[in-house]
Parts: sequence; structure tokens; C-alpha cells
Amino acid sequence: MSAHDDERAKLTRINIPPSFQKVKLDLPVILKSLQDLKKREVEQENFDNAKEAKIKFDLITSKKLEFDRIKFLEEEAKTAQNYEVVRIMETFQNMIIKEIRDIISGQEIVLKPKLNFFNITISAGACHSMALLNDGKIVCWNDEKQCDVPASIQGQVYMISAGYYHSMALLNDGKVVCWGHNSNKQCDVPDSIQGQVSMISAGNAHSMVLLNDGKVVCWGYNGNKQCDVPASIQGQVSMISAGNFHSMALLNNGKVVCWGYNGNTQCDIPASIQGQVSMISAGNAHSMALLNDGKVVCWGYNGNKQQCHVPDSIQGQVFMISAGNFHSMALLNNGKVVCWGYNDNKQCDVLASIQGQVSMISAGNAYSMVVLNDGKVVCWGYKRNNQCDVPDSIQGQVKLLKQIIYFI
Repeated sequence: MSAHDDERAKLTRINIPPSFQKVKLDLPVILKSLQDLKKREVEQENFDNAKEAKIKFDLITSKKLEFDRIKFLEEEAKTAQNYEVVRIMETFQNMIIKEIRDIISGQEIVLKPKLNFFNITISAGACHSMALLNDGKIVCWNDEKQCDVPASIQGQVYMISAGYYHSMALLNDGKVVCWGHNSNKQCDVPDSIQGQVSMISAGNAHSMVLLNDGKVVCWGYNGNKQCDVPASIQGQVSMISAGNFHSMALLNNGKVVCWGYNGNTQCDIPASIQGQVSMISAGNAHSMALLNDGKVVCWGYNGNKQQCHVPDSIQGQVFMISAGNFHSMALLNNGKVVCWGYNDNKQCDVLASIQGQVSMISAGNAYSMVVLNDGKVVCWGYKRNNQCDVPDSIQGQVKLLKQIIYFI
């Protein structure tokens, strides 16, 4: 047996201990070994073996990106002494390690974990607000019909999303329900997707869903082709966000794709961020991305006091982002909130009393919404449609942010 045959045998026959929680793999060494193996196989014209090595290299590289992001979140959670999240991150790392081990050994991969970072429990629309309570019920406030929550879904809701004049709910069984204005058929949920949905996002007059298999489906107003999902991304998507007249998707490899209206360059994604993105948010005419290192990048319309001009002081510290109509929000690792952009309705004047206590954020049309660590909701900004008048009856009952691992 030659030296490289011996090395190849080591790569394909890893001793698997009974508990994979204790498995430690040196990913840089494995990747370099696969590169060297591919080179030698090509030199010896063993092209099938070289192709196999290349496939394994690409798969493991993708898994390493996932692993690095989870490791970063674990360290942030340790710093914040959030040990529940630490345990979740450790579990997710172990599953990725198992996948890598299966790739190396040539076994069929059974586990395909994806991390749904944000189980959306508050959502700020144009003229209405939504909150998901601990008992799975939805409360909306405003006097429009988009707040007429169907009684049949109460107690079964997993995620919510508020559009301009319509509302969306994802139920525990993977089904979707929409209500409100339906002039563009934005509430006509396709029967073919029911029971298969893992994420929802409501735009101005269109609706988006992410299916369990990583595919995206859109319906409703399509005047700017915001519902024409690129075929090339299907099966690769991990997160979605519906803007006013454009749509965004985050792929498994950390790259972003946008389609729809681009009159303000909101779909012109900076090449420098591709492969580094962990979260996205689509606003009215601008787009936001949160990078793996906690930095934020915005592009698109930048008038109205520069909603794309991210404050330097927050870079590297951001945990969550939300793009509003003409303003932007960021939740920092320390539970503080920063807003920037148009402030005509004081939507960027964050209340000092909530700083350090925020669990989730949502930027609406001209107002801002947060849920605190104690399950209370606070809104500020434009309030002529009563969207900032949070019902006293729900305070302390709003479901808190959870990081949830699911499988596809």
C-alpha cells in the first residue's frame, strides 16, 4: 500500500466512538488531505477517485461554514451566560460533526440539521401589529380586517408575519393561514405547500414561504417579479424575507439572492459579503444582512437620514436585524437596541428604559416594536392606526425568542 493509499484509508475509516458527542475532527487537516488526495489522483489519472475527493471537499467546506457560525454563536452565548443557547449550539455542532464523519466514510447522510434562528413571535406591519403568545394564540391590534385572526387557528400557531394589509401564520403542523386584504391574492395559500412549511414572510402584497426541503414559494402581487423565485436556488434556501416589492433568500452556503423591484438597487448584493451572511431582512426599498462576525451591511435606498448607514459603534456586536419602511433596527448581543434612518415619527428614538432587556425586534412602516425578556411588548413611533397601543392583557405572555433545531 502506498503512502497516499494509507492516507486515503484513514480518511474513509474513522473510528466512531459510541457517543459522537465526544468526536473531535481537525477540519483544516481533513480538507488539506482531501485536496492533496485529489491532486495525486489526477496526476495518476484516477479521475473517479479525484471526483469523489472533490465532492467530499466541497461538502465538508460547506459544513465547516455552518460549524464556524454555530461556534461563534456559542461563544457569544457563553459571554452572555445564556447556557440554554450554549447547550443548543453544542448539540448542533455535534450533528454537523456527525454529518462530516458520514461524508468522509461514504455513508448515506440521514441527519440534515438546519437551524431556524428566529421563531418570529412579534411582527410590525404597515398599520397593524402582531404578537404570538405562550399558548400559541395570536393577538393583533388595529381596526383593520388584517387583525381578524381566524378563531380556528388559535392555540396552534408557531410563527407570524405582518404584511402591509395582510397577515400570515405558520401552524405547528406546517400549514399556513393568511387573512386581511386579498386584492392581489396574497392570502390565497397554495394547497400544494400545506404541511411542508418551515418559515413565512409577508411583503407589501405578496407572500413567501420556505419549505422543509429548502425550496421557496411566493404568491400574490407579481408586478415586479417578486414572486418569480430563481430556479437555481431551489432546495438550497435556509431563510427568507419579503420586502415591499422585492424578495430575499439566504442560502445554506451563506450567500444571498434577491429578486423583484430594483429601482433603488435593493437587489444589488455586495459581492464582498457573499458566503458570510447569517441573517437577512428586506425593507421597503433597502436590504440588510447580518454577517457571521456580527457586522451589518445594508444596501438600496439611502435617503431619509441614511437607513443604510450602519453606525460603526455597533459593528461586530449585532445579534438580530430588522428592516423597516425607511429605518433600520439592530439588536445587540447585550440586549440593547439601535435604530437609524428616517425618524419623522420618532421610530428611531429607542426608550432608555428597555435597553439591555430586549429579546426580539421588528421594524414596521414608521414604528418600531420589541419584546422584552419578561415577555412584555413595547412599541414606539407612528401610532395613528393604534399599532403602538399594545393591549395590557398580553403583557408578560408573549413567546420569547427561541433558537430551534429542525431536520429536513
